[in-house]
Amino acid sequence: MNRLIRYQVLKFTCYKKFVSLVGAYFFLSFAIVFLLKNLTTQMTNSLGLAIDIFTGEVILDTMCWVVKYCNVLLAVLIIGILCSDFRYGMIKQAVIGGFSRLQLLFGYIFVCFLCTCISLVLLISLCYFFSSSQNPFFLSFKDLQVILSFAVYSFIAFEFAVMVAFIIKSSFASLILYFLWYLVIESILGYTLDFYFSSQISPFLPFHFLSNLLPIPLWANILPEKRLTLKYVSMGSVFYGLLFPFVSYAFFSSSNLLKSSHK
Repeated sequence: MNRLIRYQVLKFTCYKKFVSLVGAYFFLSFAIVFLLKNLTTQMTNSLGLAIDIFTGEVILDTMCWVVKYCNVLLAVLIIGILCSDFRYGMIKQAVIGGFSRLQLLFGYIFVCFLCTCISLVLLISLCYFFSSSQNPFFLSFKDLQVILSFAVYSFIAFEFAVMVAFIIKSSFASLILYFLWYLVIESILGYTLDFYFSSQISPFLPFHFLSNLLPIPLWANILPEKRLTLKYVSMGSVFYGLLFPFVSYAFFSSSNLLKSSHK
């Protein structure tokens, strides 16, 4: 397993677009928060609104939602690495080198863990740099729970990116499917299922369901939504956390490339 981790870390850090994508990830996140804070300040001064989403009490909630959308760039990185391995025969060479398919899958899951750690570094950095309070947030039980929940959400979202890449095996098509599912398909599918079955099924679709892990931002309190209990969210997170790797392994096992590499 140590050999596998060293292999994935070396490949991950040597990926040509790694530095540029991670740099763009941090730069874009800081730029978005900088613009959002300026916009909030202007609205407060001009309209007299007493809403500050950058205070120590709520900034962690705010930054979770900002980083959530910025994590799409890390998903692009994961899909790029995996599809490049398919395209250039790196997976075949790894199998020839003695790695099993299950080991390689765990290797890509480890990449998801690395990206989750990167997203946590960004989350905490944004809180410290842009908090309007002297202390960005206190590491209370609530703060630690929010950080842990955000980490679980990010990790499972990255697992979804791995699953899409294993299914499609093409960088361009995988990215299109990922973005479409994230932005459009899941919502349309949810509305269709709700209408067809006359019941609320959409809240249990992956990203809709996992959003219950994230805290409710201050601006969303204007239109409160019904949220699932911690018990259901925990069970659902475990379910999707195991489902995505299982589907990935099923497609990985049926890959013609791997079959030919065992011959």
